[in-house]
Parts: sequence; C-alpha cells; structure tokens
Amino acid sequence: MAKRYRTRRYRSNLTAWSWTCVPLGVGVLVATVLTGNKWVPLVALSVVAVGFAIAWWRDRIPDITYGMDREKMTLGRGGIRREVPLEEVMDVNLIDRSAARQYVQRTVRSQSTERREMRKATRALLRYCTVDIGMASLSFGIGRSMIDRLPNGKDDLLLLRLRTGEQFLLSPQYPHDVITAVDHMILDRHRPVPIARAQQLAVAHPLAHPQGGA
Repeated sequence: MAKRYRTRRYRSNLTAWSWTCVPLGVGVLVATVLTGNKWVPLVALSVVAVGFAIAWWRDRIPDITYGMDREKMTLGRGGIRREVPLEEVMDVNLIDRSAARQYVQRTVRSQSTERREMRKATRALLRYCTVDIGMASLSFGIGRSMIDRLPNGKDDLLLLRLRTGEQFLLSPQYPHDVITAVDHMILDRHRPVPIARAQQLAVAHPLAHPQGGA
C-alpha cells in the first residue's frame, strides 16, 4: 500500500507584503499630514490592494501529492500522476529555499540561454513544488529577501534527481521522512536474499528445480 506525504503549505508572499505595508502606511500618514493631499491615501490604498492580489496569486497552492510504495514514487499534479520506479532514483537531497533558487538558476542557464527554453526548464524543475522559491521578483528583490529571512524560509526542500537526467524540487512537510523512506526502499531492493529464504522459495516452487529423471 502506497504511503502519502503531505506537502508544505504557507503564504510567504502575503506575509512579506503585510510586513511591507507597515512602513508604507506610516509613510503615507506622514505624507498626508505634511501635504494635505487627499489623493495620497487613495493611491496608497490602491497600491496595497494590488500588492495583496499579486502576493495571493504567487502563493496559490497547486494540487500536488507525493506517494511511495516498495516499487515506485508517485508524483501528482492536478489530475496527472507521474510514476517513478525506485531504480531510476539517483539521490534525494535536502536544500533550503535560497540554495534551491540558485541551483535552479544555474541548472537552467547551463541548458539554454534562450528565454523561452529557460522558462520551460524552470517550470519542469518546479512542477511538483508547492513553495514559491522566489524565481521572479515583483518588488526589486525586497520581498524575496524578506521571505528568505522568515522563520519558515529556511525550511528544507528536497531535490530529487533521476538517472534519466530529470530533476524535481519537492516540498514535503516532513522532508526527512521522505529521505528515510527512499533510502530504506533502495537498500531493500539491493539486499541479498538470505539462504533460508532462498530454500523456502525452492520448496514453495519445486518445479523451478526439477530433479533428474529416472
């Protein structure tokens, strides 16, 4: 029976924008008092509303699932599932948000310099990730830096590398559980069959070892 793993879910962009609005509100209040211009708070309110809309859009959580049994890992996005045989798994490594962003950027640039191909490669790497690692910044890097400094900004993600050359960034809620499960499954597959077990198999399937005829 396949075991399912929960994905990590939090609203980093909304949190960062909420903190940004605090000094913005103070600045708007001061500007309104000094200038007496009633349009200043209206413009600021529009900026805040647009900022929250953008933050919500970036924090949208895709329907992503992870599962594993003795033979394969299952990665799901929406109604589409990808089954990865365990023999195709090369390794699974912990990586934090900032390091993941740098790794994705370096990997994508090594594959192509064409903008369209780079976007395609980035989407492939992040297809099964529920966390915004800050690949695009709409606040000149300020929001991205704030998210990196949040307490959950250092939560570990997983980098899954396959022998086919494919790589996927994963965001399970408990990444160490996934690593432990993958390690155990791979070890079980390469563990030799004990002699006693082999004899039991021979007894259970006598036709597999026919005796010489009379």
